[in-house]
Amino acid sequence: MTATGTTTRTLMCSNRIKKGKIPIVAANGEIIGCNSKGINEKVLSFFMEYILRHIQTSREEIVADLLEEIKLMQKSDEPIDTTPLEKEIEKINLKKRKAIDMMLEDLISKTDLAEQNTFYDSEIARLNEEINQSRNITAIHQRQIDKVKAHIAEVNKTVGINADNSDIYGELLERFVINENSTVVYLKCVPFGFEVSHRVEVYAKIGKFDIFVESFRIVA
Repeated sequence: MTATGTTTRTLMCSNRIKKGKIPIVAANGEIIGCNSKGINEKVLSFFMEYILRHIQTSREEIVADLLEEIKLMQKSDEPIDTTPLEKEIEKINLKKRKAIDMMLEDLISKTDLAEQNTFYDSEIARLNEEINQSRNITAIHQRQIDKVKAHIAEVNKTVGINADNSDIYGELLERFVINENSTVVYLKCVPFGFEVSHRVEVYAKIGKFDIFVESFRIVA
């Protein structure tokens, strides 16, 4: 796929313009700032069309990969069944009540009761911590799965997008990073980037140039 252009306007990543040229990873994982250089408007538009057509033609494979990612998430960090832990806490609370009865019947001293309660409370705290960890894993896990499902929905939406309509490129573009020999373009609809290596043939006399893709791959 090639394209011919005449424009010379240079575009820069909005993340760089708004947040600065030193990229920082925020606590939520968001990348703030961008050290990417500028890119010719026609070249970026060409990349967007090229990538969008790739997503449309490879949609089933991309969705299959995303579904596989969900399966891997479901296999890893499996939440603990908290029912046995909750039952163990009930048993310990029952032992605490029995210990009080034994103290009232002078079968054990107040000192013994205090020691037993200290031990029982530490066990209950440990079990509650395990329960909370399990619930946190479940919540994080579900958020990850929901995010991947949202990506799948966005990928499926690309079927109805006209790749020739450059007006929608700005809505799809997340950011781009210009490396020495390639450009990585990140879209809002998928959790990975597209690395494009290209060359440009310039015809100075007529003020035009041609764009040729030399390599293309998906990157994390």
